[in-house]
Amino acid sequence: MSDLLKRLHEQRLRAVAAAREIAERAAKGEERADDETAYGKANAEIDRLGGLETDERKRVADEIEFGKAFDDSSRKAGIDEGKRKDDRKTPSWDEDARAAVKSGARTSGVALEQVPTEARMRELRALTDPLAVGTSTRGPELVPETLVDRLFSKLFDDSAVLSAGPTILRTSSGETLKFPRLTSLGALSQSNSRVAELGTLQKGTPTFDQVEIEAYKYGQIAQSSREVIEDSIIDVRGLMGTALGRNMANYLGYDFTLGNGTSQPKGVVSVVPSGNKVTGATGKTGKPSDLDDILDVIAKLKPPYRRNAKWLMNDATTFVLRKFKMVDATGENTYAWQPGLVPGSADTLMGYPIVVDPNIATCALNAISIVFADFSMYYVRFVNDVRVEWSTEYAWDTDLISVKAVVRADGDTIDDTAFAAFVGGSS
Repeated sequence: MSDLLKRLHEQRLRAVAAAREIAERAAKGEERADDETAYGKANAEIDRLGGLETDERKRVADEIEFGKAFDDSSRKAGIDEGKRKDDRKTPSWDEDARAAVKSGARTSGVALEQVPTEARMRELRALTDPLAVGTSTRGPELVPETLVDRLFSKLFDDSAVLSAGPTILRTSSGETLKFPRLTSLGALSQSNSRVAELGTLQKGTPTFDQVEIEAYKYGQIAQSSREVIEDSIIDVRGLMGTALGRNMANYLGYDFTLGNGTSQPKGVVSVVPSGNKVTGATGKTGKPSDLDDILDVIAKLKPPYRRNAKWLMNDATTFVLRKFKMVDATGENTYAWQPGLVPGSADTLMGYPIVVDPNIATCALNAISIVFADFSMYYVRFVNDVRVEWSTEYAWDTDLISVKAVVRADGDTIDDTAFAAFVGGSS
């Protein structure tokens, strides 16, 4: 664990303590004139530091992943560690190569000749992609090896439902997937299940239906002038990949949360059965009244689904719930919302992890603002991986470099009863 991640987590815990100190004064009627402003600032700091923690965890994970990929490519090229060090004037040439590639040496003016021969050969092989277009001297420069990885990882960073732990399915083609589902065990009543000696056994037949998952296409084109790509000191191609990734994540994430299932995925808000919805009290402007409403939502799930359940809500709703208290095992009043106690762990509400989704509604009248579910029962289907194609011909007359990203995906639940929700009460 990095020192920065530890420091960020400690600062976040201090911000939580400050916010709760203000809330405690308010509960005792000892508010100060600036407490309302201070409470808002403390909560904003909690969220800001939480975002920095997430970014640092991603940076550390990327660094570890890069190191593994670099070592794997060395082994595949048949270059052992001893030969790499002995054959070079500088013993740490492989570390220099790592640094050069990680800092975007190819796009920031560092000459390729600075990287040793074996590493240069590996880079050229890795960058020669059949999707590249243009001449032999330009094609490899237009298709960075890491672009697809960058794009796909951004889908998981930005889509809350994808990060909540759904079941991911990958297929090589886009035909409709049909999942047979057992809907009833065909059980009899308790009295009919008992049979007297020589009596006739009653019939009970299990029933089935099907869940169908399609493959809807999402895509976008981004463009940049050749001059920007060639002259910029920053990795413009990487930025284009990041922008595409975030946009694709927003498209998919919105539908995985709110899609109605008609020519689009069926989002987790749409799959909640009416019997699993808890409606808030009248006159509370759509907000939960207290922890009783939250307990009612938890109780809607069967115990096996509760064990793996998470909350899905937007950031504004977490602020509503941060003041709620419950009695703990020692008889003390404690906050139901707790920050992650270990750096990198999720915040929790009554012990269940919270996933923050900007797409789900804020607390409002008749709006589903909180979903509680075992998200492994939500199936997300991808057809192959994200497809990325570069072209110098699409905008040939303006000399623009174009990149197109396309993904085919769908989502639906395999069992609606694994989902429950809180609905804002009427006015």
